[in-house]
Amino acid sequence: MRKNKLIQLAVGGLTVIVAIVGIRALSTKGSPNESDARALAARRSVIDTPTTTAQQSAVATLASNPAALAEGADLESLQRYGQRIISDATLTPEQKFDLLWRDFESTHRSPTTAQYLLDTMRLLSLPPSAATAARIEASLWTVHAEPVKRSLVNLLASQYETDLTLSVAEQSRLGANPQVAAMLAKAARSSDTEIAHQAVMQYARMGLFPDSIPILDAALSGGAISRAEYAKEMGFLLPLIQEPEAQRQALQAIWHAGVPSELLAEDLAAMVLLPHALSSLHAETLRPLQDLLAQGQPAFANNAGLIDFLDLARYSDWLSASAAIEARLSGGSAAAHIATLVMRENADPRGLIAIVASPSAEQVIHILAQRGQTEAARQRLAKLALGAPNDVTVLRMIEEAQNRIVQRQP
Repeated sequence: MRKNKLIQLAVGGLTVIVAIVGIRALSTKGSPNESDARALAARRSVIDTPTTTAQQSAVATLASNPAALAEGADLESLQRYGQRIISDATLTPEQKFDLLWRDFESTHRSPTTAQYLLDTMRLLSLPPSAATAARIEASLWTVHAEPVKRSLVNLLASQYETDLTLSVAEQSRLGANPQVAAMLAKAARSSDTEIAHQAVMQYARMGLFPDSIPILDAALSGGAISRAEYAKEMGFLLPLIQEPEAQRQALQAIWHAGVPSELLAEDLAAMVLLPHALSSLHAETLRPLQDLLAQGQPAFANNAGLIDFLDLARYSDWLSASAAIEARLSGGSAAAHIATLVMRENADPRGLIAIVASPSAEQVIHILAQRGQTEAARQRLAKLALGAPNDVTVLRMIEEAQNRIVQRQP
């Protein structure tokens, strides 16, 4: 049960949108609308009465400068306003949320500002509650621009409480979690594809529920999510499925989604490398999973002199996942299988650079030395350097990889 919890936590919740992302799109031109500013001040003046003089002063200060949130406000003033609320130690998280929420309700005509406020609320250490979730859900079903709908769904999902010490089933019964899960499941079935899309993605990352896969199936057939998104979310649910036959069917559904093999392999490799994921996959699942990874081996650029850091990261993950599965199926260490893969006759020498920069570097280099392949690896890298005679950065990377490999010679 704890394994399932750790897997769920590793993928649980989409990445929190840092407030600065929400303000990048703000125009730096235009002047604040004075009538909007007065309305904001009036709304903030009815906030629940603070319990201390310091809190009263803080709220009064914030309420006295509403122009920062008026439509057309520049990004610097909006960022400054949000930061003042977040960092104010005299206000409780609930009071900060209330301030931001009231401002959000007053700025529904300005989608970018509204989205910024919602994303800022997610940065608060606000205890999840059914009342807060209901407040967010009620707003979700009113008229909003698409980016605001997405942020509302994300904020609603943030009300789902996580606890490392509990299993997925136990966690689902925590506090307001049953209500939040039901709200997200309802949103995931919405005819509004923008709401449904974001809710499906959030719901899938919360864990495996009885309706998780049916919701994904319906979202795919209804056009709320793409085939690639469907395959990715199904992949993250795969190790949470306990029955071997159900795992096999889920993997088959992933394959039939029709996602390009390289993209599919990238997502499956990420899943395999999650904590405890591999040990949760049945033997009947591992062999076809290994085949899918082999079919989607990531390719480097045709120009051998080009070394892209993202390509190196993708290749490193693919190597690690493929080797980990092989180690489970046939025994031996994952590092030994990685060493075999990078030294295959047709292997791209850039794979050696990917491994040298990976956490398993020491083990793999040691195995290459034991096998007497150090010089062969060095020569492959030397040949690679010939393809980039004038690229100082690439040549330095190759040289560093060569030096690290050679230093481990027995």
